[in-house]
Amino acid sequence: MDESFFKSYLSHISTVACDKAKEQVEKRKDCEPAILQAGLVQFAMCEKSYYSLVFMEQKWFGRKDPLKSAYINLSIEFQNLVKVIEKENSYDKKCDRQLCVKVAASLSSFCACRIDCIEVYESASRSTLEELEGAISNLLDKCHSSEHCSALKPIADSFVSEFETFQKLIRSSVWISEWNYFDSLIELHKIHRTLAVWQPLLAKEQHHTYSFRPGLLGFGERRSTSPVSAIYQWMARYFQELLSKFSFYFYSILRKIDNGTDMKMFLSKCSYDYIGKILNFCRRSDSCYVLLCAIGNEHTSKLVDVENRMTHARVLEMPTNIKEELQSNLDIFLYNKFEDISYDKYAYLYDKGSNYSYYAQQIDSGIMLAIVAAGKRGEKDTHITNFLNEIVGRLQPKRVFSTLKPGVK
Repeated sequence: MDESFFKSYLSHISTVACDKAKEQVEKRKDCEPAILQAGLVQFAMCEKSYYSLVFMEQKWFGRKDPLKSAYINLSIEFQNLVKVIEKENSYDKKCDRQLCVKVAASLSSFCACRIDCIEVYESASRSTLEELEGAISNLLDKCHSSEHCSALKPIADSFVSEFETFQKLIRSSVWISEWNYFDSLIELHKIHRTLAVWQPLLAKEQHHTYSFRPGLLGFGERRSTSPVSAIYQWMARYFQELLSKFSFYFYSILRKIDNGTDMKMFLSKCSYDYIGKILNFCRRSDSCYVLLCAIGNEHTSKLVDVENRMTHARVLEMPTNIKEELQSNLDIFLYNKFEDISYDKYAYLYDKGSNYSYYAQQIDSGIMLAIVAAGKRGEKDTHITNFLNEIVGRLQPKRVFSTLKPGVK
């Protein structure tokens, strides 16, 4: 086993060609040390399971995660292997003993790190985005501070790329929720470039997934038959959700950049066309308006009219011809009901004076959705509340983590 063998083997692992890596090791059965070969076969199978997200499957109460246990055992085996190889002197001449020691020691550390990776994914749905980003930062710091032999560069690079992309997805989500156009756009461009590089490298079998076009705003949800790992598919799906959300939150800005026809075509190819859904809802309803409002905080304070004690700023109105008197009534409604508006419930008011019904619910840390409907509508009017629940449900920042499991398309 020489450096070229290890580099080839680990390159297969880094591109999720774990079966090829396993076959490569099994073809070298005549080479020593046999215990290292067995460890490499087991490592390839563990990596295949990891990329398939099998550890995210529902577990029976009290049952330990078999993949975590496998990585723990592998880490210990590689540590023991280092001691054994250092003592023995009778290996095949084809075996570079010093290199085997370095590879075994590095793989032992990598297996221990994989346990932290699994825990990050498992905690994703339970943690805040800020907590999750912090956990990923700690994981990346640990990786950067670890010493790996040069043969492990492919999987080390793959590890860094995976979690830097995960971190960028979370940052983009936070910045979009804070109505931060520039930073979220830059981060989405970075993610797009990374995913576009991954896609051809990971095309090994036959599955439906996403394909990537050259420009960010030229990238829609187009399906191809290039197969990829479940982790990659989930990140591509996360990116698509963020791109749809970005196009909704910053629709008024994007329309100024592009003409209406191109923008409509782009939205139709997104994973979810919020603008189209809202326009259809308004057309089916009598004098209904849907508004996206930024909550007054450190990110939107420059948009808040302090003299009128507004607690929000309207960033999108559909249709755009909302009556001026309704705008002031909406301001009062949102101010008075501010403490009642949350992720879990919407606020409601029927104003006899204007003869309009008002609904509002929080959809992000800095954004809420409001609906203004003509006439007296019930608090639980199914036409309005079903629409509100659908849109809010899609926009919840943690919703995408519910799809972090194997087999989800």
